[in-house]
Amino acid sequence: MFEELTSFQQRVETAVFTGMKLNKREAELVKEIVSNYIKEVKIYSSALAYLFRDSLESGKIGREEFNKFFNILEKAKNRVEESKPPFSKEEEEVIRAIFKDIGLDRKAANRFLLGFSTLKAKTLLRALEPLRQKGITNKKPTEERIKQ
Repeated sequence: MFEELTSFQQRVETAVFTGMKLNKREAELVKEIVSNYIKEVKIYSSALAYLFRDSLESGKIGREEFNKFFNILEKAKNRVEESKPPFSKEEEEVIRAIFKDIGLDRKAANRFLLGFSTLKAKTLLRALEPLRQKGITNKKPTEERIKQ
């Protein structure tokens, strides 16, 4: 059923690791996939940062809960970079609880946990960093911020 996708993945991995060239159609497809993924990561990070800011301001979560999420995210990024699983079972439950507190359902938390990557972590950490500094908040996501 997914043989074509698996075959494409193998060709791309071989090209990346051995220097083999992809044909023009495959190269364009890789460019499109990477471009769409980068756009998705930017939008997701910006929206999540806005949701955290809003939740902090409205009192849905406290600074301690926010800092706990931020610290888990930093640790998870480091673990992924070391080729280790990003989250412990306890950390996964903390993230699910925090997502619930900021108004996201369990499915959203599970998607976050399953789709976790170094790029997503770095981008989200960068978007959340201003919230760690007292009195500094992110602005509402706009097209201009997403394109940055």
